[in-house]
Amino acid sequence: MAINRISVILFILLFLFTNQAQSQGTRMAISMESIDIPSVIKVGTYEQLVMCLGAPQYHFVSHINPINPKYIENNTHIPPRSTIECEILVYDAFEYIMVGDSVQLVFIDVINSKYQVCIDGVCLSKMTKQKDFMLRMESKGYWMQSDYECCVGAIESHYGTLVPVSVYHFDFKEDPYSHVLITFKRKKCWWQSERIWWIGIPVMRNCGIVH
Repeated sequence: MAINRISVILFILLFLFTNQAQSQGTRMAISMESIDIPSVIKVGTYEQLVMCLGAPQYHFVSHINPINPKYIENNTHIPPRSTIECEILVYDAFEYIMVGDSVQLVFIDVINSKYQVCIDGVCLSKMTKQKDFMLRMESKGYWMQSDYECCVGAIESHYGTLVPVSVYHFDFKEDPYSHVLITFKRKKCWWQSERIWWIGIPVMRNCGIVH
């Protein structure tokens, strides 16, 4: 009986180890191709964007790095040698980056969007709760890291208010050094649910408008 029990225990441990190895191997990255917003352009030309959403509410000039500078040499961050001038095109619920005549969606204000945002079939609207969304993403094999921020102030074109948020980082297929950020408003009381707020999408450096 003792030998049988040991055999069963070893089998269970082997099963758990195999499952863990498989789950780590199924870590998935969000791709621009897996993001779907009906009637909204994700990547294209400025002319296509205007035909889709009309002229932007306003725009401003900015700069982006042609390569990702997030690498370290001798414990020192090496800055990029040059930057690319771009324009940020701002709509009520969306924000695009434009390089030359090419545009890419980089920001979605889910609360103010009249369109659903679907990521690999998991759809988001302004009523989406954080727990439900995360469970569905996990069931599809997506892996994420969470960050708790005190306030939102880095998005100069949309928000500068001191609002507590929960930020989740998902790997981004088109740039392995960047993350898709999905942000939920945090509530003051434990019985209140956290609801979706906005989604930040990095610039596509692989097969995108910036190389």
